[in-house]
Amino acid sequence: MAQPTANAAGTPAAPDSPAPSAWDALRYPVFRSLWLATVVSNVGTWMYNAASGWLMTSLSPSPLVVSLVQVANSLPLFLFALPAGALADMRDKRRLILALEILSTVFIALFALLVTLHAVGPALLLVFIFVLGVLAALETPAWQAIVPLLVPESALSSAIAVNSVGVNISRVLGPAITGGIMAGLGIAAPFWLDAFSNAGVIGVIFRWRPPPQAAARTLLAAIGAGAVGGAFALPRLHARLGSDGVVVLGEAGTAAALVLFGLAHQPWVAVVACLLAGTSWIAALAILNVSAQTVLPDWVRGRGLAVYVTVFFGTLTVGSALWGLAAEHLGLGPAHYLAAGGALIALWATRRWKLRSGLAVDLTPSMHWPPPVLAAGLDKEAGPVLVTVEYHVAPENREAFLAALVPLAPQRQRNGAYDWNVFQDTSQPERMIETFLSDSWLDHLREHGRVTRADRAVEEQAKRLAREPPRITHYIAVRSQPAGR
Repeated sequence: MAQPTANAAGTPAAPDSPAPSAWDALRYPVFRSLWLATVVSNVGTWMYNAASGWLMTSLSPSPLVVSLVQVANSLPLFLFALPAGALADMRDKRRLILALEILSTVFIALFALLVTLHAVGPALLLVFIFVLGVLAALETPAWQAIVPLLVPESALSSAIAVNSVGVNISRVLGPAITGGIMAGLGIAAPFWLDAFSNAGVIGVIFRWRPPPQAAARTLLAAIGAGAVGGAFALPRLHARLGSDGVVVLGEAGTAAALVLFGLAHQPWVAVVACLLAGTSWIAALAILNVSAQTVLPDWVRGRGLAVYVTVFFGTLTVGSALWGLAAEHLGLGPAHYLAAGGALIALWATRRWKLRSGLAVDLTPSMHWPPPVLAAGLDKEAGPVLVTVEYHVAPENREAFLAALVPLAPQRQRNGAYDWNVFQDTSQPERMIETFLSDSWLDHLREHGRVTRADRAVEEQAKRLAREPPRITHYIAVRSQPAGR
């Protein structure tokens, strides 16, 4: 398989004379191959989901029990997304994805065999769905984190758009063909097809080699605005409404779709509701995903996205159970109306919170902190480590300087420090000392690699208000036995 070349930063190089387009990401061979394979795999996944619901309906007609299919599918992402994010940051993402894809294929094939043998009951069905959900939860953060390795920075928003289109394509095709396949080949057929549908993804991931990255630093792929409502409408819709406007529109569209679902006594009404729901869902989801990635530096991207996935699938898990229970007691129509009302209330309740998207903040590692010196004989794992930064500030700059230091507290803490403070010399008021602690010398060294260019800009603002460059000193804790003991 042909692979894109890489530039000095380790990013796939763009083909000659690129033409800006919402489909730019498909011009890169590895992304294009993986996208096609993923669409096929997702078609199999949607067939599996539809067939699982159908199978559970045949095993138990209770709406609550049927809703537990979605609970078993999404609960693992709520439970395991956070450790999965840490796993994605600490392990080779390609090997992790490859191993989990192969393991998922084996489990799906085993499940298909049990369905063929008519050996599946409601409890066993939920167990298998949960196990497959766990594998998906372990893979999701790593899968999202490799996108910046497949396309250059300029094509990231296009990659999100194309991936959204792929989700819609598979969501339409999978459930649409499942009924016919089950009618012609039996209830086990969709599960067997789902197992085989992973072959393309396994093949592409097996042959793909990520671009090399320098050991001392990594680059944050700053992701642009997300895909909204369809690839062609993306640029104009986002430019006109902005990220917050698109999310509001997507949430309002979801509420309208829920109302239509409650009123859907004719097929065409259900079709309109599905179209509106799909467009609204992708609009909000793509923007939220891009916004989540925009504020994350490379070293913590997997864990940060895991928080996003945890919240997302946690609410999906709880919602599936609650709305299944509501539908069982109130009926489908009232349950949909209540859900629509809840969406509108959530829209109103979150009106003050704004999303961040685009390239406004440069989270590329700056590497401007000079390497600290550790004297021979001192333990690198000892701690805590006290760092002091001494400034000399003229009286007329005092208030402006203190205001410039305020953003340093969350900055230091975000990079791993704690107990940040600022002290003034009682005998020399112009002498001020910023202090913060790190758990160990090794932890402090990690902080050096986490400081971004945006962090540096904050530091430079404080330095400009001082009379001279600050003096930085490092202290490591020494614990001695008190006298008399």
